[in-house]
Amino acid sequence: MKLILCSLALLPLMISTAFADLEKGLAAAEAGDFETAYIEYKKEAEAGNAEAQFLLSNMYFDAIGTDFNSAEGIRWLTAAANQDHHDAQFTLSVLYSNGRFVTQNEQQAFNWGLKAANNGNLMAHFTVATYYMQGAGVEADPARGIEWHTKAADMGLRDSQYSLGIAYENGIGVEQNDKIALGFLKEAAKNGMPDAIAKLSAQGITISLDQTVPSNLVVEEAELALFGGENDAALSKYKEAAAENNAIAQFQLGEFYLYGLMGEINYEEAYNYYLAAAKNGDAQAHYRIGTMHVRGQAGLSQALVPTMTWFLIAAKTAVGADQGAIEAMVPAMTEAELNQAEQNADAWIAANISGS
Repeated sequence: MKLILCSLALLPLMISTAFADLEKGLAAAEAGDFETAYIEYKKEAEAGNAEAQFLLSNMYFDAIGTDFNSAEGIRWLTAAANQDHHDAQFTLSVLYSNGRFVTQNEQQAFNWGLKAANNGNLMAHFTVATYYMQGAGVEADPARGIEWHTKAADMGLRDSQYSLGIAYENGIGVEQNDKIALGFLKEAAKNGMPDAIAKLSAQGITISLDQTVPSNLVVEEAELALFGGENDAALSKYKEAAAENNAIAQFQLGEFYLYGLMGEINYEEAYNYYLAAAKNGDAQAHYRIGTMHVRGQAGLSQALVPTMTWFLIAAKTAVGADQGAIEAMVPAMTEAELNQAEQNADAWIAANISGS
């Protein structure tokens, strides 16, 4: 069974900042200073911090802040997984399933997935359930698969809700029960599961989306699709999450359009998504808009004041943000221009970022 995994470069944006010793690295990553982030993560990884080991592995896999090195990526990922870091365990599960950076091994994939699930990784619940249902990496046991799907469904994972609907509809691992099947399909549809909506619609059943899918779950689905090479599905899900004001999705869409990662470069679309992310407090988006001003992309002014304004916004909204762009521009600006940029930055933050 082949699984898919999130784009590893995105994971540093999603990880908890619970470890105080990682603050410098996390702040640097958020500000786009990945070289500094790499240095800080490596220090903490060598000191045995599992979170740092996980983040460092991501940087080696995606050549962010350092050169690509899959062997080092696997080494640090395994170190984190061995410390019960459930995201690292789930990542290893997917890599072994796909044979990416390691020799494909379904049993290893299942074992790491089970550890991740037992440590609370939601997506691992779904994949372990799928392993049991299909007998991949473990002896087929549909009843155990149903148990894991039920746990994930209870936590709101629409993929498992849909899978349970199909299982009850067809009597797979459970006694056939149309009423229970319909209930799970409705839950999945209410949570925006396209397959569930389509299936119910074909039966003449219309579902009101009275529950909003947590946008972080949609982002996870998008990242899973992206890593698996399902670019169209990933783009669709990122847009779904972006429409729910998810800053991670908005920023990532900006990256896609700025660099042409999903097709042609489109600076206007990039700017629009960066601006949406910026209004949601994403300091990386603030910085990106500043660099777009520097290059005159999307028709943005290359004048010093508007350009400096965005770099100041980035610096004011992210602790430890890269000051290099600001320091490079200051000698070319008059005191009046610097004051104006400062005022513009403060006004924009007050008007657009809640809590400011």
